[in-house]
Amino acid sequence: MILKLSLKEILRNKGYNFFNLLQLTLVLTLIILLISSFMSTLKYYLPMKGILQSKGFMVNISINDFGETVINDQLYSFSDKIDKIYSTGQEFFELKETSGQLEPGDYINAITLDKAIIKSHKPMMKSGKWLSDISKSSKNDELSAVITKNSLGYTTGSVINTKTKDKKGNEKPITIKIVGEIEDGERLFYQSTSAVAADVSARTDFETIAAQYYPYNSSDEEEPYLVITKNELDEKNCMTLTFGTSFVTFDNDATKEELSDAKTKLSQYGQVYNLETVNKKSLRDAKEQAFTIIPMIICILIFLAISSICLSAINTKKQLRNYGILYICGSRWKQCALISVCSTFITTLMAVILTGIVIFLADYFGLSKETVISIGKWQLISCCAVLLFNFIISLIMPFTIIGRTSPREIVKSND
Repeated sequence: MILKLSLKEILRNKGYNFFNLLQLTLVLTLIILLISSFMSTLKYYLPMKGILQSKGFMVNISINDFGETVINDQLYSFSDKIDKIYSTGQEFFELKETSGQLEPGDYINAITLDKAIIKSHKPMMKSGKWLSDISKSSKNDELSAVITKNSLGYTTGSVINTKTKDKKGNEKPITIKIVGEIEDGERLFYQSTSAVAADVSARTDFETIAAQYYPYNSSDEEEPYLVITKNELDEKNCMTLTFGTSFVTFDNDATKEELSDAKTKLSQYGQVYNLETVNKKSLRDAKEQAFTIIPMIICILIFLAISSICLSAINTKKQLRNYGILYICGSRWKQCALISVCSTFITTLMAVILTGIVIFLADYFGLSKETVISIGKWQLISCCAVLLFNFIISLIMPFTIIGRTSPREIVKSND
């Protein structure tokens, strides 16, 4: 009965409920956008938090003054206090197949990433799956890879028969199975051609974890990339070179002298940054984002509170005479207040559905790719908190106004 009367009340006050519906939908959409903006900074930091809070260094490894590259295993020889190395690298695989776009002897560049980095960020996929979502191949001569947008004809399901070198330097045949294609424009953990050209050592913003991710745009890059899990190469006895941003962590009992000595050796191959500094600067960026977003969220909640109280008061006042008639017909005063509460709940539910439709359409038409808007755990928690806040505020007026007015006064009133 209460539900039926609530629906009649909503239809009876179309203008009020339509405005309330639009208001709540707008608030929910803004909350999702603001939280998404904040999480877009944290999404790179939180998965790497354990590494960044360790004792050690972030190293942008390239080649030394003699043109020598470094093999991953060699880094451990720099100090017996090294606990773990989370390395990145580059490999070049010969493309044996010839087609209209390929010439014999052409190569494709592969970014090799430690599995911890692979798990830390999942880019949007055009097709297939990201490397953290698949099981590694059980075949010793097969690797799994994802590929960026390319004009070579490679996509999800393609197979590249090529060769690599084992840890003794001998050539060995290898099959690369492409399990996914990355959406163009997604941010990847790699050194782009433009970043290298800009001289990483001169950049003042490089000492943050978010700065290690660059958007890969096929129109800006000279060549496509494969992305391969570096640990899988190691496990299959393949030689792996270390190139790009890597993390070297040390035992907790490593002394300042031992760290300084290791830093000197590492600096021969590139820029070295203390993880403590990287962690602080990454957190600083997140805090700056928070200080911008939190006041905006507070202002939205204040607006919602004032608006909800006013709209609820107006609606309750307009319905008082109807509530008085319902009371005379046998309804209790508390049931009359519940009718108003139930109508608020229905409007809230409709706002949630409308917000979902807006987000779906934004994603369907590609608008979400142009912004940081996304749906995740914290976005849902924030929306639930806003809905609960709005619902509690909406309870105040019906029970306050109806509770302070007698049915006799309402029926005698000419309003």
